[in-house]
Amino acid sequence: MTPLTHFPEDPSAMLRLALMIAALVTVSACETAKGVGRDVEKAGRGIQRAF
Repeated sequence: MTPLTHFPEDPSAMLRLALMIAALVTVSACETAKGVGRDVEKAGRGIQRAF
């Protein structure tokens, strides 16, 4: 059995599944962007202290 055979045939269930996946991707992208922002801030502070 392949996992693709377990998808619901109800269109509203498929839409909910797609929205949940999109939400998870969005949240993880936001967390990644926040992490990059913190790293850039730390690098900027380090550069300011060096001068």
